[in-house]
Amino acid sequence: MFNKLNKKYTALVVIGILTLFFLVVFSGCENNKNSVSLESENETKTRQEIATEAKDLYVYVTGAVKKPGVYAVKQGSRVFEVIEKAGGMTKAAKKDYINQAETVADSQNINIITKKQYKKLISNEKNQNNDNKTGSGKININSADVAELTRLSGIGEAKAKAIIQYRNENGNFTNIEDIKKVSGIGDALFKKISNEITAN
Repeated sequence: MFNKLNKKYTALVVIGILTLFFLVVFSGCENNKNSVSLESENETKTRQEIATEAKDLYVYVTGAVKKPGVYAVKQGSRVFEVIEKAGGMTKAAKKDYINQAETVADSQNINIITKKQYKKLISNEKNQNNDNKTGSGKININSADVAELTRLSGIGEAKAKAIIQYRNENGNFTNIEDIKKVSGIGDALFKKISNEITAN
């Protein structure tokens, strides 16, 4: 009986040792798999980062620089760095017209204008604003309807209809003075509305 118990005890010990062994081996394999997976992910990220850092951007520099042309720069480069590659700005350049701290993009065109070009741009903008102001708010007597014409000083519905009737019968007004040919509109009334109308 003692031998039987001893054999059972030995068998249980052996089974326990084998179970523990398989658990240790299996756990080690899983850890190795995870380790390999993490290493692979890290390696992929590193390669991507290196590829990103190494990528060149091509920027076209024109205008008032000493050496205009296409330049290869790294990602994250600033406008002033590209301008330096192009030999810097000339004396004629309007240096504060462009944001030199801006990050450049691939295929970007950086154009440096001159002081003379800048003055011309400003002059054109002023002229455009003046043109807009000249025509702003004026009633075109060649196209206005009754509602628009009655907005003029001293022009009621009857006179507005008379203006349209004259226009339909005689054609467009050549200039604003022609409106005095309409019955009921004399010098005094014309003086009131002359700054409010146009015949363009």
